[in-house]
Amino acid sequence: MKRRFTFLLMALSALLVMPALAQNTPSSLATVSYDGISLAYDPALGAVLPQMAAEVPASSDMMPGSYWPAHIAFTFINAKEGDTMFTPDLYPQLSIYKLADIKAYKDDIFTQDLQDLDKLIATGSGDLSKYEVVAPDDTTLNLPHLPPIAAGQVIRAQAEYLPNSAGNGIRYLSFYSSDVSPMTDDRIIYTYQGETSSGYYIAFTYPIKTGVLPTELSADFDYNAFSNNYVKEMNDALQKVNTADGSTFTPTLASLDALVKSIKIDG
Repeated sequence: MKRRFTFLLMALSALLVMPALAQNTPSSLATVSYDGISLAYDPALGAVLPQMAAEVPASSDMMPGSYWPAHIAFTFINAKEGDTMFTPDLYPQLSIYKLADIKAYKDDIFTQDLQDLDKLIATGSGDLSKYEVVAPDDTTLNLPHLPPIAAGQVIRAQAEYLPNSAGNGIRYLSFYSSDVSPMTDDRIIYTYQGETSSGYYIAFTYPIKTGVLPTELSADFDYNAFSNNYVKEMNDALQKVNTADGSTFTPTLASLDALVKSIKIDG
């Protein structure tokens, strides 16, 4: 908690003093521009802290998500306490990497995600429904996600190709877990993974509430019954998310898609 409080103070202080940052609200949207990158977004998503993130070399004794190639990060500081992505110290953010930096980084996870996204984008469009299932065996159906999360990608829902202003990518909803646990609405994330023709990788992740899943487990939740029927239980929950109306989500799918489409990168 101390770490989080310190980070918030640094973030808010930076927003006040950073001359490169411009935020206003034309047509009810806020805009931010930093180091040749600009975007427009719903102010309800939170204040935005842009910053350069220097390369952190990968090491075998480091958890995924604690190291990365050099990139620019736009961190969303949510006004609502606890409305974060996966842990209290992992904030929703937009990360812009140079493709050349990912390739030069030579980390297996980053390299594999880039290769997987390249293959998906090469088709240009198509049906991603084959990924929208929890397999009954060890079949890997993961979709690309940078930065890495130190847990398993359990589901993929509402998966679609989504062009950005200078390229293409995919957007989907996901749930990560490191154990056999039920899917609750406070752990669903929206993510976009895309590339631009000018040589950049766009990675955007934000927590989203679907309204079709419980936010917490009931007092009489039977864990043994759940774990014995894990695949069916997860597929049932997945289908609820997959068939839900994205306009009723908080934030809406359309508002997050619009943010992605608004991203412009000079160069």
